[in-house]
Amino acid sequence: MTLLVFAHRGEAQAFLTYFPWQPHSSISQLWTYQDYALLICQEGLDKAAISLTQALALLPPCQRVINMGIAAGLDTQVTLDKIYEVRSIYRQQDGEMVFHSFTCEQPGQVDLITTYQRILDPEAAAQLTPFGSLIDREAWKLAQVCQYFKIPFSAYKLISDHPGEGKILCDHIKEMAPHYSQKLLDYYLEKNENAGQQESEVTHDDLPEDWYFTKAQADLFHQYRQKWQRMDYHWEELLQRPDLKEMKSSKKHPKAKTKYLLDQMKYACNPMREQWDQQLEQWSKPFRQVNAQIQFDPQLENNLVRLRAQFSCADDIERLRAALANFDFQALNHFLEGKSLDV
Repeated sequence: MTLLVFAHRGEAQAFLTYFPWQPHSSISQLWTYQDYALLICQEGLDKAAISLTQALALLPPCQRVINMGIAAGLDTQVTLDKIYEVRSIYRQQDGEMVFHSFTCEQPGQVDLITTYQRILDPEAAAQLTPFGSLIDREAWKLAQVCQYFKIPFSAYKLISDHPGEGKILCDHIKEMAPHYSQKLLDYYLEKNENAGQQESEVTHDDLPEDWYFTKAQADLFHQYRQKWQRMDYHWEELLQRPDLKEMKSSKKHPKAKTKYLLDQMKYACNPMREQWDQQLEQWSKPFRQVNAQIQFDPQLENNLVRLRAQFSCADDIERLRAALANFDFQALNHFLEGKSLDV
């Protein structure tokens, strides 16, 4: 298994959208898909070490760990908005360099320094320049954990800024997060052409041409096609819809594209199900935005709601509390009784 580690969800957002992940049952910031896993470890050495240790203890054996995300550039040798492969990782704490470094699995282009605190002063940054070209706040600890577990470690960093450029820059980085994440995803896919496609593709003459189908998806397709035939529908016409054409040409994962196709076939068989899914998505989205997950009864037969959340500060609790306060449980009951459906 390959484990991808990001400090922030913003850095990972393109990966979370591209691959059809499944949330891990024990850690809210851990997802799995085939032989891949993705972890949001949070910023800072201590949080990163704890998160990665927990993940490695719960996941199947990992063959490698890859840390991806943004970093600050210390000198003019590194270019903004460019991705670099890290060679060696050093650590600074309390203004002093720690005499212990780690070498990444890949050859690498530049050296990186992990700091315990954020480096906001250009003068402080200048003192670090002789040791490396980049700084972050988690890679050294991640590499240390991997060394303990004897797992190869790599790091790819996108240069987002230079130290000392202030709050305005922080706001700019947040705005640029979708761009940074997409660029990291494209870089990763270019280096790993078969990422997430180990599942054997099913090829049959009766499957739509140029669509990727796993065996499970092919079985679903045949089930929906039989229902369409009984309803005198023609699935070939579905492929001519603009949204299906747009999805087919998008950069999404092939399995995710096929899932969208199958969802449209499912909704055609049961139009009410599309309304249900849209309503459930509206209720779920505010919780995802505060790093929580809400789950409803898959069959929509009762009003049992499961909530999983992870928080590390008082602000996280307040955001979760606000999401819960805005959740209309009475509306859920009406929805399950069919009162809120526009039919």
